[in-house]
Amino acid sequence: MDRPAGSHGSYCPAPRDLMFLSQWLKNKGHDTKMMDACAMSYTEYEQMFADIDKLNPEKIIIDITTPQADISMEVARKLSEKYEIILVGSFMYLLHEKGIVIDWAHTISGGYEYGMDEYFRTGNPDVVGAKMINRADFQDLELDFEQAIQCGPYSSPFLWREPALKHKYSEKQLWVMSSKGCYGGCSFCLWVHTLYNNKVVYKEADTFIRQTEAQIKKYGPEYILFDDDAFNVHPKENAIEIANWLGTTGLPWSVMLSFDGKFDEETYRNFERNNCVGLRIGMESACQTALDTNCPGKTVDQQLSLIDFVMEETELPLFVSVQHDMLGETEEGRAATDALYEKLKPLYHSTGGRMNVQYPISMAFPGTPMAKMLEDKGLWFDGNPLEIPWSQFMDGSTVNAEVLEMNRAYNKMLKDEKNT
Repeated sequence: MDRPAGSHGSYCPAPRDLMFLSQWLKNKGHDTKMMDACAMSYTEYEQMFADIDKLNPEKIIIDITTPQADISMEVARKLSEKYEIILVGSFMYLLHEKGIVIDWAHTISGGYEYGMDEYFRTGNPDVVGAKMINRADFQDLELDFEQAIQCGPYSSPFLWREPALKHKYSEKQLWVMSSKGCYGGCSFCLWVHTLYNNKVVYKEADTFIRQTEAQIKKYGPEYILFDDDAFNVHPKENAIEIANWLGTTGLPWSVMLSFDGKFDEETYRNFERNNCVGLRIGMESACQTALDTNCPGKTVDQQLSLIDFVMEETELPLFVSVQHDMLGETEEGRAATDALYEKLKPLYHSTGGRMNVQYPISMAFPGTPMAKMLEDKGLWFDGNPLEIPWSQFMDGSTVNAEVLEMNRAYNKMLKDEKNT
């Protein structure tokens, strides 16, 4: 779901979990069609409603996530006048937690496939709990792009802007997911907490290779994007086996992961030898107290050491994500993060090129531990979260001003408590 065409240009984010849910339902024998309002370029929702009426579905599953929660709920309510509605997504976790009941739809919180499995298995229309699909079922999930998304097999954009491929963002990319979840448990991360309860699953190397090889033969891609939450949930040996096979395909590929020490320097040298063209790293901050507050187990020194290694001893392009004004951030830690940002100064601009770093405000999404930390200090939003116009709040400078005020007020409280 997205707002009508025009407001986001041509950008079309891949609804990865809905794509997997669509495939999971097909695997279970359900006649399933996925509709992506953004990718299908609906200029008005009335046309989408008309197309849904032609299908006359028994059930409609709608994803409710923060950036368009108010728009999606409005659309869902209108559709509920004719159809049985099942709401999924991170927002359902928040509603269940706060005891908010929606009387015109069923609500399922937690992992999409897990929730739907419980729904069909038990008949319970309101599944509560953040859990991960079991590992055996995840092995069988083989995403077929032509079935899962209706506007062509390569509709999702590149997340990694590799210069040599910048003109091919949406034409010849093969989007894959070899694992789900992350060990990190960062306080601001929505998916890990609200959908997976800090659990992970990954595909065995031989399963992933067999499935991806079939996709390559079918679609003939020129690039492979791993959209795993964190590729380093794989055991090192499994990751290396996958990388060695990728090297035989001749295709460039990129991954998102964390420099948590699970993969050593030789692992990254192996990635480079096997045609990896990008590492997207969630470092989060160069302030150790901010990491201790939000990302337990992460250390600044370990991550900086691996960043230096990749930059100085390999040719791997590196993209680092850090945040400012994190909860627990000190003045000294902020200065260290600013210095890292300057070191990785972005080269990317709207006409193309490499992007080495992003540096946004740390954002507490509804339902995350970070939001609860703010709420405990009386700094979070009051009232029913469904009444907040999220699509407006998160559009442009409004979110920046609101979030900045909350985070800085929290850090001032911490500083005052320490001084006291």
